[in-house]
Amino acid sequence: MDKCTSTEILRARQALAGACAGYAAGATTDAVFYVVDAYKTQAQAGVSGAHSLRQLTRGLVPLSLAGSAPSMAVFFLAYQPLKEVAGSNAVAVAVCSAAATVPATLVYVPSDIIKKQVVTGVQPDVRTAVRSILASQGVRGLWVGTHANLMKDIPFATVKMSLYEGMLYVSRRIQGKTPSQLTASDSAVVGFASGAITAVATNPIDVVNTRLKMGAAPSDWSVRTVMMDIMKREGVKTLFTGLPARLFTIGFGSSLFWSVYAEVHSYVSSSSESFNRAQ
Repeated sequence: MDKCTSTEILRARQALAGACAGYAAGATTDAVFYVVDAYKTQAQAGVSGAHSLRQLTRGLVPLSLAGSAPSMAVFFLAYQPLKEVAGSNAVAVAVCSAAATVPATLVYVPSDIIKKQVVTGVQPDVRTAVRSILASQGVRGLWVGTHANLMKDIPFATVKMSLYEGMLYVSRRIQGKTPSQLTASDSAVVGFASGAITAVATNPIDVVNTRLKMGAAPSDWSVRTVMMDIMKREGVKTLFTGLPARLFTIGFGSSLFWSVYAEVHSYVSSSSESFNRAQ
């Protein structure tokens, strides 16, 4: 086997390991923090008196499995090969994160729309939400507000991944560890810090995104128009509605995500190497 082929196989395995780890970490994090995220969504949408456990857990299983889980799988399936080519410096990480976010967001948006409608009581369950959207808006209705998601997700992923990769590098240097010696605990601590900072920075666009998905603002309005309308009618503080819940979800969620990601990635990678040696 020539060197080029070996390199391509290694990159493919790393991408596959990243996709598997991303799916597992995404599903786990979604399920654990589903209720808190649902509460935040209700607050941002202006829904009051609807915080029953039953409503907050609507769609938990199907949307945990079909929400950010496949989106994270797609993200790392794209991110890992891109980073292998571009390198691990700050600029490369930012560019690779932004590029990988586009297909990941397109996969995520339908489940995000359905979740927002289900947990806020607009629709009673996932199946009814899907049927209603398709009947009234067609397939395009499943991607309403995609521009808002992209405007939120691209800077979110860019900042979060840059912070995570940079802080993980610093942590490794301080501890005198090689990349393979980093533990799930290392990933968890760095994940919490990078997630919390990113949560604060992107909360305003998250509020705008919720309003668009809920139909509280015309779907043809731009993100800037919705944001200006909110500030004019409700004040700037409204753009930070749900921040405590978002900090909790993304801070601790990132900690859980990266610890699960590290464990699964290590397991899949070692299993792949063992299988290869056995051939």
